Amino acid sequence: MVLAKPESDPKTPLGARIRSIRKHLGDPDRESFAKMIGISKNTIAFYERGERTPDATVLAAYRERFGVDTNWLITGEGDPFGDTSKNTEAGPSEGADIVNVRFQDLRVSAGPGLTVLDERNAEMIGLSRRILHELGLSPLQTLIMMVDGDSMSPTITDGAVIFVNRNERQLREGKVYVLSLAGDLVVKRIQLNFDGGITLLSDADGPAFPPRKIDPVDIEHVNVVGRVVCAMSPV
Repeated sequence: MVLAKPESDPKTPLGARIRSIRKHLGDPDRESFAKMIGISKNTIAFYERGERTPDATVLAAYRERFGVDTNWLITGEGDPFGDTSKNTEAGPSEGADIVNVRFQDLRVSAGPGLTVLDERNAEMIGLSRRILHELGLSPLQTLIMMVDGDSMSPTITDGAVIFVNRNERQLREGKVYVLSLAGDLVVKRIQLNFDGGITLLSDADGPAFPPRKIDPVDIEHVNVVGRVVCAMSPV
């Protein structure tokens, strides 16, 4: 197995702030993160090490893609996400605090798996900061998706909207997670096995929804997208 080369520490405060954004997003590798903002892996490495200064186009990409306050990114002053958190137009309540959250227009399956997640196609939608706070979520760590299938009923019904915490990727007994398995996306409850493997459980009863055991040797092929913290079902 080839080990990844350790990343160098940032040389400047600006580099450290740029690096912190990737950490807030769950610390994806540089190559995949660079694709999300339309630059190369080497370029993002220069920025994060503090060896180059990003231009206006890159700063705009951080703002539009992740809701980062560009003033904070440049100067370190203010809130990292304060620039896009305030709703400046008249709304239901004056001074409503709105933050940008990623919405993936791809249904995660509660039955057979669906296509693998590609966050480059995610949209940004505005949500109340208070609601996210009550759910224990931060804007950059939240992913909103829709569920297709009824194997997780009654907990998560067909067509439900789920809030996924990207920061919670350590599997815990009895919790519900969105997982990527061999290119498929599924939402399942987790059972931790004594042999180091896991079993994927459906909340619905019946032979149509059998448990799926993942052996310890296959765990490395399971990519945890995040833990489901809330499900909103259609009426």
